Amino acid sequence: MLAFGVVALVSAACDTTVVPPEVVTTNKVPPESTTPIPPEPTTAYVVTRTSATDVLTAVTLDSGAVQWSVNLPGEVLGVAVSTTVGSAYVLTGNSGDATLTPVSLATGSVGSPITVGMLARSVVVSPDGSEAYVVNGGGGILALPQPDGSTVTPVDLRTDQALPPITVGDGPGGIAIVNHATAYVSRVLAGAIERVNLLDGRIGPLIGVPSSQNRAASPADIAVSPDGRLVAVGNLQQDLGYPAPVVNLVDLDTGRWHPAFRLAGSTNAVSELAFSADGQRLYVLAHAAVNVVDAIYIIDVADGSVIQSPDVVDGLVGAAFAPDSIGSTVYLAAGQADETTAIVPIDARSGAAHARIAVLPGSPVAMAVDR
Repeated sequence: MLAFGVVALVSAACDTTVVPPEVVTTNKVPPESTTPIPPEPTTAYVVTRTSATDVLTAVTLDSGAVQWSVNLPGEVLGVAVSTTVGSAYVLTGNSGDATLTPVSLATGSVGSPITVGMLARSVVVSPDGSEAYVVNGGGGILALPQPDGSTVTPVDLRTDQALPPITVGDGPGGIAIVNHATAYVSRVLAGAIERVNLLDGRIGPLIGVPSSQNRAASPADIAVSPDGRLVAVGNLQQDLGYPAPVVNLVDLDTGRWHPAFRLAGSTNAVSELAFSADGQRLYVLAHAAVNVVDAIYIIDVADGSVIQSPDVVDGLVGAAFAPDSIGSTVYLAAGQADETTAIVPIDARSGAAHARIAVLPGSPVAMAVDR
């Protein structure tokens, strides 16, 4: 039995500078990309939370063997992996100072934390593994007395040095790297995504995310296709009465939005997004309001069809999606009723769960795979 993750409430404030792009009426996309497909991942790096501490564990994916396990400083928000420098980077700090802590992929030894600003929201590693980018987004969440951040902090992973932050608009949430020069940041409060020039820090323009059910969008999780041509956006629930059962997709070459991919049931927020390595499928983890369950959705990018995984479960425990879906399998860290975490392979086409390959103590927080 699988159990999935929690979501957050966000403000629905709008930014009047947004200029929505034209909406197209077809889900057709450019011909299949010739982008090289990376090899299958071999190891998952899973953060779990026990009553005593957060723990990072390296799990071999073909056998489920634990390579090493190490206690982490602080409360973890996310993890990203750079095989280029041989480290996982653990992000902590959603209140006050944020840090990015390197952990050796080979041995699990913990390095010195790198200060990366205030009020961290998310972290991503560049495609070449040489830099990380931390979104200092604060809350944007109703009823939490904290300011909204407004920066993205680059980190040189070869020297483990934070670089000068890039100032973006208030309320950034997720970040997706297109190439060494360009990223897109989701602006939760503005209802838009924003281009960021990683070389000189210039930002803009804002691209407004189409409204859903006559309500303003609240884009949070964001993913870019491997060829850098498409950006997918998942919305957060704005309040208890307003679900956001859609995923939006924009073509960066034209700035045009495809018709929204609608998720089945009473889904009220998207918590994770990941493209397959060939860019042909999009994997979504979304929380459904009815019966308090979560589900995995598989979207065919070319024809717009949406398949819901048959494996959902009552009872809200927690979950973390692997940030990339490669080959025939998607890996999921799924919370269990006994407060353990199962590493579960998911069929990349049907969404059906295979037998779990490992069980770790604690509830799931985040997971990354090597590439």
